[in-house]
Amino acid sequence: MEIKTKGTVGELKVKTKLLENGFNVYENINDINGIDLVAEKDNKYISIQVKASYSKNEISKGYGFRFGNCGNVADYTICVINDLFYIIPKHEMKQTGLTLFPDTQYSLSKYHQYFDKWNI
Repeated sequence: MEIKTKGTVGELKVKTKLLENGFNVYENINDINGIDLVAEKDNKYISIQVKASYSKNEISKGYGFRFGNCGNVADYTICVINDLFYIIPKHEMKQTGLTLFPDTQYSLSKYHQYFDKWNI
């Protein structure tokens, strides 16, 4: 799957989950500053960056995500691994990338607390 297609599929999965959790979802058609979506619930608006990864790194056995400078712009970065979601708040996004290990002994990393946490 091409990189752009992976991103589109990831965004569609996130939109679906947000809608299932009672959010209204708005697309940013210009993708300015790395904000892909805006979600609203109970008059609270949040900006979201979506990152998707579908294959493990053969060396680390983890799923890598790169953010560049946009990782600390959105209120939340949602990392999609196939059908798994990590909803990571802005205050945790101090680096330009991270690796997640959802199916290994490393699954209890500091990011595990954000696994499937849709009460944002």
